[in-house]
Amino acid sequence: MNNKRINIRKIRESDFPELIALFREFAVFEKLPDSMINTVEQMKDDKEYISGFVAVEKNSEIVGYVTFFFAYYTWIGKSLYMDDLYVKPEYRGKGIGTKLIRQVINYA
Repeated sequence: MNNKRINIRKIRESDFPELIALFREFAVFEKLPDSMINTVEQMKDDKEYISGFVAVEKNSEIVGYVTFFFAYYTWIGKSLYMDDLYVKPEYRGKGIGTKLIRQVINYA
């Protein structure tokens, strides 16, 4: 797999079903599968709160994601907090996580 075949873009509502599957994978990876209770329906209801990017393979498969949110800290002011970063195991070690992190930094 060539890293150049990966496109990084903002999360879209149409990504929610694929993202739910990746959220489950991440929960298993973290050894907390029962903690994952989110659903596509909940994501649709909460969509104004969802901020992040997806790594998309040329065949349109989402192979990773990063989520973040803005916060305000009394001592330093506004901040962007990167919450989760996940890349499918078979795509790790190819610079995709780095590309996702760089996109968040550029966005911030």
